[in-house]
Amino acid sequence: MSSLFIGDAKKLTTRYHENRAWLTYFRSLRAEEKISFRHNKSS
Repeated sequence: MSSLFIGDAKKLTTRYHENRAWLTYFRSLRAEEKISFRHNKSS
């Protein structure tokens, strides 16, 4: 029982960290898009 619970907790934490990584990745992508958009607009 306890080992199963620990396994589930590990899965949840890894999934949580993966989601955090995706969020930061998408945020950086959108930031780059904004910068390039601004750059193209000025030129």
